[in-house]
Amino acid sequence: MINLLFLLTLLIAVPSHADGPKYRHQEPSKQLEFENVYQDIRNIPKASTSTYILNSTSTQNGTFNVNSATITILDVGNIKRNGVVVSSITNAGEITQPLQPGFLATVSADILNVTGNDVAYNVVFDSEKADQGSDYNNATGVFTAPVTGQYLFCGNINIQNMATRNVLYSLVTSNRTYTLRFSSTGGALGWAVPICVSHADMDASDTALIQVQISGGSQDVDIGGSSGNAQSFFSGGLIN
Repeated sequence: MINLLFLLTLLIAVPSHADGPKYRHQEPSKQLEFENVYQDIRNIPKASTSTYILNSTSTQNGTFNVNSATITILDVGNIKRNGVVVSSITNAGEITQPLQPGFLATVSADILNVTGNDVAYNVVFDSEKADQGSDYNNATGVFTAPVTGQYLFCGNINIQNMATRNVLYSLVTSNRTYTLRFSSTGGALGWAVPICVSHADMDASDTALIQVQISGGSQDVDIGGSSGNAQSFFSGGLIN
């Protein structure tokens, strides 16, 4: 079906019908194959400077114009806009989006004495493992949304030297704060505390970070880190 849609490069538009535009293949012998296959392109926004390149495994190439936008179809399995690949589709149907914002960062070494006496500490995940779009700052621990949308964020912090404390663990975004609150009897080995928020609404340039605030003692609580295994990590990305 994907190939059929992309083979519309061989089609030339004929006057629109009530149920959407129809197309006629330049080779009459193939017309039946396309009789019920059409793509409603009336909703493509007018963008005289934009180029949409729709690629497939088809051996057919071509271009056509819609609403002052140039639509180009190639045969390499990539979808491009203004010459830049924005999505790739394999023959098996797997889809990748190389420009979709996403990141993963970890704490590379223990961070000592950051809270414990009610100090709110913004955890800095300093070791980037992935950062598609370069929207995460590993010097501050802050992710900045490049576009308005819904984002998925997940994180875990390894809290050490807890003793008996009250814990406030939060994902802080510009629009709202998502909080876990609990008490622990702690211990030297501490706690691994996960958090995950799906469909967090963010506007372009909004920020997100992980914060921990522990009370009930002195400022002697550590965040566990490692250059190998991800004891403490923060990840996120645009999902919609």
